[in-house]
Formats: sequence, structure tokens, C-alpha cells
Amino acid sequence: MANFYGQYVGFGAGGAATPYVFQGESYGYAMGGSGGNVKDKFSFSSGTQHAADADDLSVARNSFAGQRSSTNGYASGGSNTDVIDYFPFASDGNSLDVGNLTFSRNQSGDSSSSTHGYTHGGQDGGTSGGNTCDQFAFASHGDATDVGDTQQSRYGLHGNSSDTHAYAAGGTWTGHSNNLHIIEKVPFASNGNLTDVGDMTTSRGDRCSGNSSLTYGYHSCGHAGSGYTNVIDKHSFSSDGAATDVGDCLTLKLGQAGSSSTEYAYWSGGSNTGGDTIEKNSFESQGNSVDVGNLTVSVYPRAGTQN
Repeated sequence: MANFYGQYVGFGAGGAATPYVFQGESYGYAMGGSGGNVKDKFSFSSGTQHAADADDLSVARNSFAGQRSSTNGYASGGSNTDVIDYFPFASDGNSLDVGNLTFSRNQSGDSSSSTHGYTHGGQDGGTSGGNTCDQFAFASHGDATDVGDTQQSRYGLHGNSSDTHAYAAGGTWTGHSNNLHIIEKVPFASNGNLTDVGDMTTSRGDRCSGNSSLTYGYHSCGHAGSGYTNVIDKHSFSSDGAATDVGDCLTLKLGQAGSSSTEYAYWSGGSNTGGDTIEKNSFESQGNSVDVGNLTVSVYPRAGTQN
């Protein structure tokens, strides 16, 4: 059912209604990578968080977007495909094809509201990026629709999700020398074109990772023009403005999967070094991330989601 904000709600202990939140409480997922179809799953609650294979995507691919509803995980687009597929959190199993984006694209940004998944920008096989923002419904499934544009056409961007807005950050339009600092947002309630609300501390393109707490959006790693970066930035959801540097990932890399629990940002895999490492960073205390486990395969670039 929906509450008076229009958010879907479930029922917790004693029958109390619990509103949808983007963050997960149980598991993080790292999907695809290097043309593969593996979905890795790891626990948020265990001390050592080694992943297990939770079956396969419907299409093998890399460089795609990950979204989540209250009951399902989604993957959209990727290398040479426009497929949207999903899997239920309640049981492991192969993902099912449920629709298509408005066109094939890779290296897109991703966001999720309580009712829809969003896929921002991306590359359609050429050398430059696009600016189309697609939206697809969680309740009815089916094909996505074009609901607006990013300010700058680009690929290699990443996304954040507050309870009211979709965010798209970073990216490049023609290669590493043209990476961007930009952070943009658009209301879930009205859709439309995204607006520029601030900048990251460093430009990032080529498959960065985004995470979200209840109050901040996080940006990690990627390619900063002259080489890889390991910087973790955050920006406030409550007030527009520039991001601040809050720590570092363990290594310089790109292409890792981002998963968000209620307490931590998780980054899984990535290129350069530590390709199967799962690391996390506390939303409350900030600082550098720590190694908490390993994926089943060392591949990149991957997409993440959470339950």
C-alpha cells in the first residue's frame, strides 16, 4: 500500500507501517562485469562479508545501472543492450527480462524512488555520451519512457537517491580529458530536466560509484583525468552545494559496484588492484574504507544494489 507521501510501505513487527527507503538492511549485490552474468550477494550483518553466487542476470554485460524497489533488484542497459531485468530479493534465482530502455546504452547513472527506476545518460556505442533520462515502473514492469535530460550529455556518470530526488554526478563526454565535477538532481514527483546543484571535489568519469545514506549522496573512485582516484566525496541532500572529501577507498580504481545499507556504503570489486575486494565506509564516522570480504569473481565494471 502507499502512505500519504505516495511511497510504498510494508509492515514490520506488530503490523506497523514502514516507509520505503533506498538503503537495504540485509544484503548487498554486485552484478555482471567483463561481459559476465554473475550476481554476487553478501550479508550486511556478518563480520566477514564474503559473497555467494546468487544466480545470473538474463543478459551477460558490464557497465550498466542498478536499481531497487522494496521487493526486487533491477539491472538496466549495459554493453550493447537495452534490457531491463529484475530478481526478487525473497529468493535467489536468475533475473527475468521485463522491458527495455528507450535505447541501448552503457556507463549510465542510476537512481530509485519507491515506485520507479531511473537510468541517466550513458553511451550508445559511439564515442560521446547522451543526456536522456529514462524511467521505468516497478509495479507494472514494461518498457522505460524518456522523462527528461541531464544538463550535460555524458557517460561514465553515477547516481544517488534521496527520498525526494534522483541525482546524477560526474561523467565524461569524449574521454578522460573531459571528466566532469557536476552534481545534478530532479524531483521524483515531477520528473523533467535535471538541474545543476553543486560540484564534487574532483572530476570523475569512466565508471565511478554512487551510494546514498538518508541524508547524503556519496561518490567514490573513477578516473579523474590524469589517472585513477580513490577519493570518497559526500554532498548533502537537504541543501544544495559542493561536496566534501570524507576519506579514501583502499586502492585507486574504477568500475566497482555500490551498495548502501542503513549504516555503511559498500564498494565491491573494481579495476586496477583488489578486483574482488568488498570494502565499506561508515556513514556516521566517515574516514577511509576497510576491507570486509571478497566477491566470487574478480571482474569489472559491475553494478550494485541492496536489499
